[in-house]
Amino acid sequence: MKRIIILILLMAGMVELQATVVDDGLAAARKGNFLEAHFHLTKACEQGNAQGCYGLGMLYLDGQGVEKNATTAAKFLKQSCDMGSVSGCYELGVMYMNGRGVPQDTGKALTVYQKACEGDDARACSLLGLMYARGERVAKDDFVAAQLFTKACEGGIALSCSSLGLLYEKGRGGLKQDFVRATTLYRKACDGGYALGCSNLGLMYTIGRGGLEQDYAAAVRLYRKACDMGSATGCSGLGHMYIHGQGVVQDDIAAVMFFRKACDKGDTLGCSNLGYMYAKGRGGLKVNNAAAVTLYKKACTKGNVLGCTNLGLMYASGQGGVKQNDSIAVSLFKQGCEGAMLLGVPISDICTKTVGVASSRMMRLRSNSTGKPVRGATSWGASISDGCTRRGKGFNRMMR
Repeated sequence: MKRIIILILLMAGMVELQATVVDDGLAAARKGNFLEAHFHLTKACEQGNAQGCYGLGMLYLDGQGVEKNATTAAKFLKQSCDMGSVSGCYELGVMYMNGRGVPQDTGKALTVYQKACEGDDARACSLLGLMYARGERVAKDDFVAAQLFTKACEGGIALSCSSLGLLYEKGRGGLKQDFVRATTLYRKACDGGYALGCSNLGLMYTIGRGGLEQDYAAAVRLYRKACDMGSATGCSGLGHMYIHGQGVVQDDIAAVMFFRKACDKGDTLGCSNLGYMYAKGRGGLKVNNAAAVTLYKKACTKGNVLGCTNLGLMYASGQGGVKQNDSIAVSLFKQGCEGAMLLGVPISDICTKTVGVASSRMMRLRSNSTGKPVRGATSWGASISDGCTRRGKGFNRMMR
């Protein structure tokens, strides 16, 4: 019994010694004395201290006091993760996702993210939530994503607050649709410095939703803030306000500038709207249907329903360097309408009307040798028309 007590006391003393060594290492690092930090953290890691290995891994990852070496960093971070450091698991997950210092392996990233999240690392919960929301290496599951985003948002991750807000706005992931809750979460995300949260909140002000009165001036401020923070969606939203003169003096030139900025950053709606400005010769641009077609194709290829519909119009009329082709036009209208219905986005009757026009042309001009209309022309037109009509108008609503 006496020997057991002595052993316990010795172990307690060793833990206290390890903690002191780690503290010395962290104190040295805070002062910029990275060589001293490396000495203390190496000693702590060799004694089996998880935080010592974690700190040592971060020194190698950032090249502080030692030559930067991602492979060595991954080795120490794995040691720290295996010993229970949630921060070590998170950083190791990032390395697996990016293939930095280790072979890229999203499966292993998922495993260590789960371990870190279970240890209440909000960053890991957030990234894990994105994996479930996108279906990366796991079956897409909005319900699980919602739980993870909730935990991460409560842990201070602004991105997760915005993602959770979107699930509430759409009523997905087992959550009851709640615009007020969505607005609250977008505001929290924006206040936390997440640009898309600002943009999403701006949209709520634009349409007057979630307990907010329609306020274009507030929307403009939020879109501008988001755009300045690098959000392509924010730039696109700002362009939308300039083209319609909502909350700002109507200015086509400014609209073109922000649509271009949004498109360059990868926003498909910005590309489609910039294409429209080329097609109409607005905002200081000369009419250039070829440029419009290029932009519509860029937007449509990435799934933007407005881009597909506008591209369909070009094929229906044979403009912008494309040959008139009703079959392709109808296919694009179908793609645009069905994509919008899938997203739950209201659709303008322009799509409905143009499908009808293109279908009629196909029946008149694309008959087979028996004089019968091409199969599928009328059924496509009818099904798309009915579906889009049920969704109502408002084609220019902002996509996220």
